[in-house]
Amino acid sequence: MEGLFFLGIIVVLVILVGAIWSFVNAGQISTLKQQVTQLKAHIAHQAKQLESLRDELTRSVANTLEQSSNSSQEKAQAPSPSTQDPQSSALGSEVEPAPPVSKSVPSASASKPVATQAMQANSRPVHAAKPPAHAKAKPNKASSPSFSLEQFLAGNGLLWIGAAVLALGGVFLAKYSIEAGLFPPQLRIILGAAFGIALVAAAEYLMRYPKRFQINSPVVSAALASGGVITLFAMTLVAFEFYEYLSPTFAFVLLAIISVGASWLSLRMGPILAAIGMIGAYAVPALVSTGSNNVLMLMLYVVAVSFSSVWVYQVVKREWLWWLSALGHFLWFAAVILLSIDASYDSSAVVQDLALENHIDYAEAAAFNYTYANAGVITAFGLLSLYLFTLFPVLSWKLSNTRYDALSTKEMLLPRKENLGLLLTLAGVFFYSLQLGFQPELIYMLIAFSIPMLIVPLRHSAFDSWPFIALIAALYVYLRMPVDYDYSDNMFVFTGGFLFIQTAVLIALVYAMFVQSVFKQRPAYLLLLVLAPLSLYSVAYALSESEAEQFLYPIFAIQLGLIALIFAALSVKSRVNIQKVAFLLLANGALTLIFTMLLSASTLTLALAVQLALMASLSKKYTLALPNWLYKLAVIAIMARLTFAPWLPDYAGEFILGLHWSIVIYPASFALLFFARKHLHAPDLRLWFDGALLHLIALFVTTETSYFLIGEYPNLNNLSFKQTALLGMNYIILSGMYLWRATLTDPSSKHRRLYYVFATLLIVGAGAMHVQASLIDNPFISTQSLGSNPLINWLVPLWLVPAISLAIIAKLKLVKMELSKALYIASAVFAVLYINSVIRLVFNDNMSLFVSDIGQAERYTYSIVYLLISVGLIVLAQKLSSQRVNRIGFVVLALVVLKAFVVDMANLEGLYRALSFIGLGLSLVGIGWLFQRFKHTSNEADSSAESEQSPT
Repeated sequence: MEGLFFLGIIVVLVILVGAIWSFVNAGQISTLKQQVTQLKAHIAHQAKQLESLRDELTRSVANTLEQSSNSSQEKAQAPSPSTQDPQSSALGSEVEPAPPVSKSVPSASASKPVATQAMQANSRPVHAAKPPAHAKAKPNKASSPSFSLEQFLAGNGLLWIGAAVLALGGVFLAKYSIEAGLFPPQLRIILGAAFGIALVAAAEYLMRYPKRFQINSPVVSAALASGGVITLFAMTLVAFEFYEYLSPTFAFVLLAIISVGASWLSLRMGPILAAIGMIGAYAVPALVSTGSNNVLMLMLYVVAVSFSSVWVYQVVKREWLWWLSALGHFLWFAAVILLSIDASYDSSAVVQDLALENHIDYAEAAAFNYTYANAGVITAFGLLSLYLFTLFPVLSWKLSNTRYDALSTKEMLLPRKENLGLLLTLAGVFFYSLQLGFQPELIYMLIAFSIPMLIVPLRHSAFDSWPFIALIAALYVYLRMPVDYDYSDNMFVFTGGFLFIQTAVLIALVYAMFVQSVFKQRPAYLLLLVLAPLSLYSVAYALSESEAEQFLYPIFAIQLGLIALIFAALSVKSRVNIQKVAFLLLANGALTLIFTMLLSASTLTLALAVQLALMASLSKKYTLALPNWLYKLAVIAIMARLTFAPWLPDYAGEFILGLHWSIVIYPASFALLFFARKHLHAPDLRLWFDGALLHLIALFVTTETSYFLIGEYPNLNNLSFKQTALLGMNYIILSGMYLWRATLTDPSSKHRRLYYVFATLLIVGAGAMHVQASLIDNPFISTQSLGSNPLINWLVPLWLVPAISLAIIAKLKLVKMELSKALYIASAVFAVLYINSVIRLVFNDNMSLFVSDIGQAERYTYSIVYLLISVGLIVLAQKLSSQRVNRIGFVVLALVVLKAFVVDMANLEGLYRALSFIGLGLSLVGIGWLFQRFKHTSNEADSSAESEQSPT
């Protein structure tokens, strides 16, 4: 009965999709009818206007010709100058004679301008005329019609409802025949199948002879055929699953025939029937299992269904049919991979013996005893998937379409549905190998997929990115290969993974040079020429064990030197600038890699920076504009290595020329990036390099302060109090740098937003650091090693520098006014903490309040210090005429007075109490006198200024 449930789902889908489809069609038909009616009315109105215009034009031309004829006759009857009387002759010297006029009737050419003027004059009312009321009507939201039951029923809605009822009737007929036992089981199946065949036959008959029954839409036939197909599905499943009359193989074949037949019927009856056929065809292996677990037969069946589905998609031209076919196909591809993974592990007694022998569990033992099951089937499945879902949409069935001009980088890398076939296929193969480890079959699979990835771009430039994907796949296979070399054999460098790398380098060089020689207008292969050998050699050497380096380096160095020599010579002979630059980059990159391998991993970053600087210099020298993304990609690679290197344990003890690597690499990289920036003129790239240089400064400050003050880089997994204090200080300073850089950038630039993002992240990081250092590990409540000097100690990076930095950021207005107030408050809090900590350390060796109490001298010192601070703020406020600073000074003063009465009076005794009040009183009197004096001076200055401005 599970099959009936599945069919019920299909019926619901048919009802839903058909109803929506019919409603959309009904709305569109209604809208088209309205538009046709309006068009007819408008044409009739225009015809009437043209008729009146033709009559008026005829009259106008006739009048013009008549006037011209009369004028000619009058002038012909006038006396000639020779017959005039003497008086007239005497006056002839004063009156200018009229020009002669032709007696002939004006020709058609002469009358044409008149007719044209008349037509233009009469054409204005046509454009200005108001159409009739019925022509003014406009359709209301034709693109999205509101629901109308009348439109739904007038359209195809009744047809699809009828189809759904027929399908349900077939299903219920099968169910009732089972429950009631009215007929023998064989007869029930035969009658149900006959009913389904009758529906399909009726659909075909109506499709062939629609005029006999006045049928105007193929939806009638599609509805009947859909009901018949679902009924046949139901009868087949009942015969197989409930009565067990059919063998699994026969049921499988029968359902497949029904599904394919439905797909073929859709070519004439519409896409909904195609969807039913596709869903049914892809669902057959799940509904009917033969129990053979024959992955090859499953693959052949799915590929056959996919061929049919893609062909139907090509004819019907419905995009969703392609996605439906791809979904079904790759779901079964995933199922084939999972079945193959299960079959790869040997479940025989050998595994049990291995588990007992090595005292490990069964699953772990099985991992050591496996094969790549169905590797050939998966490879064939993947290649056919490439053909169906990637090559066919671009190159056609015969792979005959070609294109050789270079595409832009954006077009080449733009996500398209055609690339989905390649990506999903490779993802499945990678997952397959990840679960099973490395076997030689993986290399064979790489070769099988690399061949089309290298050949197909020769026919169409849309696939120019495929060789780079093949390079990534080769690196993946190398990373999966085992490291089990026999270092006692000097020829181990020509075995295993090292031989694989050298072979891949040779293939990449030959392939890139061949394609570039044939298609000189496609620069992507020059990038492949430079990138492939350098990446393959560097990855292989960087991941090799220390025992292999002494044998591996000479071989790699010789090969890289030979590459450098060959391409340096080719660069001299080349007359194409982009080729010359690519050859020089490869030659210099090979030489740089030779020297880099002699040094350490950190120098590889320096080698990349050298390449970037050389690329910028050569592009300027040969006036060659390389793609911006190439520079950006190189900058990202350099910044990524410089950012994560300090946190990796391999770099902790690395030195260059007796100095720690960071002291050499960071300044050198900064200089090389600055050099590259000077040779670039694109504003976007210069801003990109500005950000990289600023980030490099941030890295240098962060890492070197920690290294010189603590002796190690910060460990984010286990930060000490000192590391937390340094990071909090550095993050605040660097956020200010990013904010300052943002103010110098165009407000509409995306780099400005990027600077603000980095500054925000740094502020958040600083806040996290101070939650730890200033709250949880606060020296006032916990014992921390701060240093012996009360002024210069770890409290400076913890509180003093952040207080000054935040005040500067707010003062320079690098953030909004609302945030500036928050920064001022945070700065004041840090300043108060630092002042209190300094006073605390003057009188105590340990700041913690739990270790030593506050003495009278210390308590009195707080009053004196903050009294002096308040006086200084008030004086400064008067000098700057700042009301804000003035208020802050008096607030501090009020707090000092409050402390004197609440705290000092309660705790000071004897002479200290008297001196405290005497000093406080004298201070208050002095402050009041100074305030009055400053106020009086300010008033006199204002009065003198007003008197100078007033008229005498």
